[in-house]
This record gives sequence, C-alpha cells and structure tokens, in this order.
Amino acid sequence: MINKDNVASFFRALPADDTFLVDAIENRKYSYREFFGLVNALAQKIRDWKTEQIVVCLENSTLLCALYFACAAQNITVIPVDPKKSEQEIRRICASHPDAVQVGIENDCPRSALLVTVLDKTSPWEGDLAALFAQTNLQKPFLITYTSGSTGKPKGVVHSLHNLILSAIAFRDAIGYKRGDVMYHAMPMTYMAGILNTILLPFVAGCQLVIARRFSVMEAVSFWKYVRRYGINCFWMAPAMLRMILAVDKKGTGRTVLEGREVRFSVGTAPLDGKLREQFQTTYGVRLYQSYGLSETLFLTTQTATLAPENHSVGQLLRGVEMKIATDGEGIFSVPWMFLGYWGENGNLLAPAHWYATGDLVEDCGQGLQIKGRKKELIIKGGINLNPHDIELCLADQAAFDQCVVQGVDDHGEDSIICWYVPNADRQWTRGQINEILRRELGIRYQLDALVPVDEIPKNLNGKVDRLKLAQDWKEQNYDR
Repeated sequence: MINKDNVASFFRALPADDTFLVDAIENRKYSYREFFGLVNALAQKIRDWKTEQIVVCLENSTLLCALYFACAAQNITVIPVDPKKSEQEIRRICASHPDAVQVGIENDCPRSALLVTVLDKTSPWEGDLAALFAQTNLQKPFLITYTSGSTGKPKGVVHSLHNLILSAIAFRDAIGYKRGDVMYHAMPMTYMAGILNTILLPFVAGCQLVIARRFSVMEAVSFWKYVRRYGINCFWMAPAMLRMILAVDKKGTGRTVLEGREVRFSVGTAPLDGKLREQFQTTYGVRLYQSYGLSETLFLTTQTATLAPENHSVGQLLRGVEMKIATDGEGIFSVPWMFLGYWGENGNLLAPAHWYATGDLVEDCGQGLQIKGRKKELIIKGGINLNPHDIELCLADQAAFDQCVVQGVDDHGEDSIICWYVPNADRQWTRGQINEILRRELGIRYQLDALVPVDEIPKNLNGKVDRLKLAQDWKEQNYDR
C-alpha cells in the first residue's frame, strides 16, 4: 500500500542536487531541485485555472513531463491526447470533458505559450521536496488515457496515482532498475507507455531520465549518439523502434557503444516476432525482455534475467498479479492496481469487475506466459475456430516473409483467410507454395484464400497492426486471388 508517509519519505531521500532529467531535445539538464522548481511554478499556474481536469495535447518535452507532476500536486486529473490523432477524434475526446481546461488544442495556444515561459523563469525548489505533494490525493482519478481500439469509440481508462505507482514498483523490482541507471524516453508522452513506463517507472526507481522526441527514422539515426553521450543503459521500446534502429545502423555500431554497460532492454506495446528478436540480440549482444500489459491492468508480466535466453514468452506474472485462463483460452487477470473504471459520457465512472477479461488468448508454458492471439481475431472456417497467430508463427518459422499479418475477413457469412506480407527480396512466394507449407505444418483448414503483397504493414499510433484498415482495404479493393 502506498500512502502519504512513504511518499514523503521517498521524496526526502532523493539526492536533490543530482541530475534527474536530461532534455536531449533542448540539450539541457535539470537536477531534482531544478525540475521540481519547474513543477512548483507550473502548479501555481494551473491552480489559478480553477479546474478539476486538463486535456493536454503536446509533444514530448520537459514541459509536458513536469505538467504531469504539477497536476498530481494540485489533484487535477490529466487527459493526455496525442497531437497526431485526427481532429475529429481530438474533438470527440474534448467533448467527453466539457469542463476541462484545454492545453495545446486549437485556440488554446496562448495558454500553452504561458506555460512555456515558465521554463526560463523558475528557480530551483529550496524547500522539502515532499512538501510539494503534501496535499496530493493518491486515490482519486489522476490519469485518463484513451485506448485506440480496433473498432468502436475509444474508451477513457481511468487510473489513480496510487495504481500507477504500485504497478511501477512491481515492474521495477522484477527487472531490477536502480539509482544510477539512465532511462531513454522516446515513447509518445501522451500514451500510457510514455507516462507509466518511461516517466513514473524510472522516477520511482531513482533512474536518470533522458527525454527525446517521439521515435522516428530521424530519431533512429541519432539514437546511438544519445546513448553514448548520456550514458543510457535502460530502454523501453516497441518492436517497430527496434526495426528502425537496425535499418539505419548498417555497421552495427551500437554494439561498441553498449560494451561494458549493464543494459536493460524492455520491449512491449506490440508482439515481438522471433526473427526481429534474434536479429537485434545478435547484432548488439543484448537481451530483450518482453513484457505484457494493458491500459486497464497496467503491467502484468515481464521476462527477467532468471529466464533462459531462448525463452520466447512475455515472461512471468509480476508480484501481486493473479491469472485465470477461461475454457476458450482467454486470459483473465486480477491486479492490485486495477483501473478505477471507464469514463462515462456523463462524467461518471463505469466501475470494473475484480477480474478483467483481456480478450487475449494465452497459454501458461511453465516458464512464462505466451500470447496466442486475440479472441476476437479468431477465424471461423467451416464452423471451426482457427487462430491466425498460428499461421503467422508458422510462416515466421519457415522464414517465408520478413513481416506478415493474417486475419479473417467476412465473405458472405464465412471468413476468408487473408495474409498481407512485405515481400522478401531473396525469394518470391506464390499462394500455392505457402499453402503447401501450411497444409504440411498445420492442416488443410489453414490454407490461405489470398496472399496480398504490401509495401509495409499499417500500424496505428500505438505501434500495433491496424487490422481494421487491412480489412476495410480488402473489402474496398478487388485483389486478384
């Protein structure tokens, strides 16, 4: 249990004059005292707004990082919105919070500019760091993040600061983050992975934090330069980020940069395919620690150094996590940091059950949990349920494609099995050749109805495969089968 007393003790134990945050975007460093001086100045500004909620739409920055802490100090609920979302979706989220102050959205730029001026006009905090958060209510709604979702209206997932801290501590203890570690932050700072994984987690672990721009090909080009310059040894990355790093680092120079460092590379937010995993680990001489979690449940599992390197699960349950597996294979979890509920249209919370049904098909393999796919992505063929993940794994094992996605698309009441793939320059495959492999390895029911080449697999803003777009494109276009 987290309470005000142990939060106060934590803040008082911080080495106030040590560097906490490095802004790689602005090339500026902040000690704990300097950073919380900024937090205090922001807290005073937003207190004057007399609001209970703030919708913030900003890119990665020291300002946004400090604003989260300022909202915690003032007991203000923060609703982060990705600037790359469509205008329609941003308006829809704002409409769900009509009384909230908006920062960084349309005509609210003056308010954002006002906050930016604070960056250069603040003095270091000279008092007790714990005093800044003496009035913080750890149990009230602190953060509302909107899930991207593959269908339907995005849901506002509500968490308290207490939940976030508990989950961060459990993950910290499993991986072994410690004071002196340096964490790289290039996740979008308006998503859960950019808040819990790469702000709160390193903060409660006593790590130094290096903030970079949202990851892109350009950031990948500068990646190893940042790692060398700032002594970074801890990373939280999505598979797409790993792929970009490999693509631009033709000489594998990162291996030399990491030599002699105690490196921790955590991977999450999307499935990590075995080929990418092996390529990255071999190129840079590191281990990738896969993990698993959801916006509602936060962290659930992680791989650790105690698991064998060849283990390709998403790791073992974190301390405090309980799991049941339904008869159809769906994973159902209970956690001490369960979300408070979904944000209702009238501002009411739709409370969750004690156990959360994930919609993911899981298997406990003894040495860790394996994710077998999504329940709603099951393909129904001839009245039989088929898991598209089995086909993807089979094709990966056969090294048929560098990247592929398989899913069922409704065709007059029955699913057609479609495989979208990025062509391999070394070999061209026909549907007949692929189906011969599938018949041999999985059985006749797993044969493809269509094999569709694409330049790239579409991803949503969370880095997950945009299956809805694939299905819509299939229905709209007349592919030659």
